[in-house]
Amino acid sequence: MDNEQVLENSKTLNWISSEKTETVDKSIHIGIKVIQDNYLLHETDVIFTLDNESMAFKENNDRKIIKSTGVMGKISVEIISTGSTPCQGNVYACLEDDTQIKAPPLQIEFTAIPVATLNLDLGKNEAWANSTDENTVVATAYDKSGNGIKSQKITFNVDDWATVFPSSGITDKDGKITASIQSNSAGEVRLVAQAEDIAEVAIMRFTDNPYRLEITKFPDVLYSFSSGIIAGYLYKNGIGEPNVTIKVSMGSYLFLNDKDKNMTTDKNGYFSFGVYSTYSQGYSPRHVPAMSKSSSVGISYIVGRIYSQRWIVLTPGLY
Repeated sequence: MDNEQVLENSKTLNWISSEKTETVDKSIHIGIKVIQDNYLLHETDVIFTLDNESMAFKENNDRKIIKSTGVMGKISVEIISTGSTPCQGNVYACLEDDTQIKAPPLQIEFTAIPVATLNLDLGKNEAWANSTDENTVVATAYDKSGNGIKSQKITFNVDDWATVFPSSGITDKDGKITASIQSNSAGEVRLVAQAEDIAEVAIMRFTDNPYRLEITKFPDVLYSFSSGIIAGYLYKNGIGEPNVTIKVSMGSYLFLNDKDKNMTTDKNGYFSFGVYSTYSQGYSPRHVPAMSKSSSVGISYIVGRIYSQRWIVLTPGLY
């Protein structure tokens, strides 16, 4: 790279540094000197700018800074990667009082911190299969000094009968990311986490879900201002589970009595409640047909680990 530009007035800006590369956890230090007729110029203001939004000058956390040369005609600036993001860009420098006098662009790059180790910890194990219940795994990426690596991409894969969320993601400021796993069947599930060329495996277990929520009565259709009954059983290991609270949530245009929002099963695990439709449609002089809508009813137990959702078609009457 030609680090000097000579103009008619013989002032030049010379980069002291060559192209530089650092990992995102470190700063890049670069310097420039201002020369006129072979003399170093002091107290000369120089404008520095960066063309990558993921970079900033450490002194003011901005992509532009103005600094003056010292007695030796030199200036140094410190550049960081904002958010510890790998990136590449150019540094530009010109005189403040004559922006035509400038140095050629200087290329710099921040690279990802190499992953030395990847650690997997089971946050939760032995979740129920065939339910919304889930196991969790906390993955942590470390550098060679044992520090967590921020913004490191980690991918996750599990056996075909299981699902993982997210399938890939970025670590937090401590180098950690949590994955949630659900399984369609009881037994072991193998999770593979990979960061760069390092992969680790975690084995977790899923157990049979002892509960079963069975809906035995449900209205498929409700007309305006009409009501219907929803009923069913909660079983544990095939036996009705008594005296447990069932939570109910309603979709749009459906109304539930307050007393039924948290109901208790009877001695046989049976529950029932009434639901009321408030959906209606006004008279249309243009004879627009009445439009039906669908709304949902959610029934859950144990903070959503046991959950059933059904849909009701709401058909309006005209008024």
